Amino acid sequence: MFKIFQVLLELSIFYQPQNVYCITVDQGASKIYKKFVNNLPKCFKNINTFVRRLTSWSCVFGVMDMPEVVKRPELVAHKMYLDTEPAAFICLLKEIRRRSRHPVEFDAQSYAEMPTVELSSGKRITELTHPEWLMRSSFYRPPSQLVPMQNV
Repeated sequence: MFKIFQVLLELSIFYQPQNVYCITVDQGASKIYKKFVNNLPKCFKNINTFVRRLTSWSCVFGVMDMPEVVKRPELVAHKMYLDTEPAAFICLLKEIRRRSRHPVEFDAQSYAEMPTVELSSGKRITELTHPEWLMRSSFYRPPSQLVPMQNV
């Protein structure tokens, strides 16, 4: 249960909706923890469970990850190694070549709406499209919802 609490605590501190997250589960982990991690994508569309290994404390994409990786509009995937699973590297290379021959429309609007981009282009912090994307520990605090008080 501690590991589940730890994952939830880390998500509550570091979660940003524009990021994609990778959580690696050791095969010796409990069934409860594995089930918890495998259910996270049902709650967060930017958390995916992948079959992978760790190299230098970083997730490495493999063959089983490719169906999800090639769906990404950005097609940016690092941490792929030829000595780990060369088929994954070759699969992604094939997809990159296919997309270069048949480009798809890429909508960069979500990048333009990132707080760092908007702030650097001169927007005030009160004018941000997604102020909730700022770190929770930052100086910005969105106004709290006003809830009518009941006379007791």
